[in-house]
Amino acid sequence: MNTQQNENNNQDSLDSFNSKLMLWQVNFDTWLESKRNIDKAFLLELAKHEKALNAGNTVAQLPIKPAYLEQPIKEEILMPILTEEADENSIQSAIKLDGYKKESGGAEIKIELLGFKSAKITQKRSGEGAAIN
Repeated sequence: MNTQQNENNNQDSLDSFNSKLMLWQVNFDTWLESKRNIDKAFLLELAKHEKALNAGNTVAQLPIKPAYLEQPIKEEILMPILTEEADENSIQSAIKLDGYKKESGGAEIKIELLGFKSAKITQKRSGEGAAIN
């Protein structure tokens, strides 16, 4: 894989990450504006009620505060896993083929990483004391 492909994959991953962040922000801003409008309308009705009571209207109904829309919850948006070129020497020292010795004219191994379009690192606990209560 060449450097340009890595950069393209990384940019795609970053663009996806940023679009998820922006989508949540837009949803939250919309909800917040709705909440402010509900609060403003309720306070105006409450002021009218108070004014009516002060004017001597004893049967004025106390306004009922409307419910808010469901608040959007920000799920964990994980940073993308970015790819980069690997040093050839570090790869050669890490590859060991059972039954073969490292000598001149050996095997040629081609590794092509296709990048991570959507990856998530998870943690698995095992052994004694791994359970979380």
